[in-house]
Amino acid sequence: GTAENDGTVAVGAVSDAKVAIVRTLSSEYWNTLCLPFSLTAEQITATFGEGTIITKFEDVNEGGTVMTFVEATSIEASKPYLFKPANTVEIPVVFEGVTITSEGAGSVTARTNGNYAFVGTYSKKDMKTDQSEVFITTSGKLSYPAAGTNTIKGMRAFIQLPTTANAKAFNLNIGGEA
Repeated sequence: GTAENDGTVAVGAVSDAKVAIVRTLSSEYWNTLCLPFSLTAEQITATFGEGTIITKFEDVNEGGTVMTFVEATSIEASKPYLFKPANTVEIPVVFEGVTITSEGAGSVTARTNGNYAFVGTYSKKDMKTDQSEVFITTSGKLSYPAAGTNTIKGMRAFIQLPTTANAKAFNLNIGGEA
């Protein structure tokens, strides 16, 4: 089936599925991604090219100023990722022979500081505008959503911060690079 970015994605368990995602995934910047199926390292290379970098949220430093993302070799269903494909893949992005999970989109919370989370969403979602949620822009900056422009599309992820955090002073450490 086709997973529309702007609609709601109804997820039920299906094996050996062919899935098309209506979304361009660019090699020019970090993309957030949360899928209802797993991808092996081989499937990732076949779709996005050799040298694709996939990272998952691991932790936040004691001062709560740096979120660390570490490299992953595969993608687990329902988990949020930050990744940079080696090659830009235009609409639609097609995956064959995948097993769709009935599990909802999940999140990863910081181990040392539970107020920080990297949260996936399968369906479009209106993000909070109280500075407790931020999205990652195509230029790699963290940005607070504003009323009227606070909708994030499906198959993506965003960051939850404590409202005491300052997104402008906050850094992402992705695979060892700030």
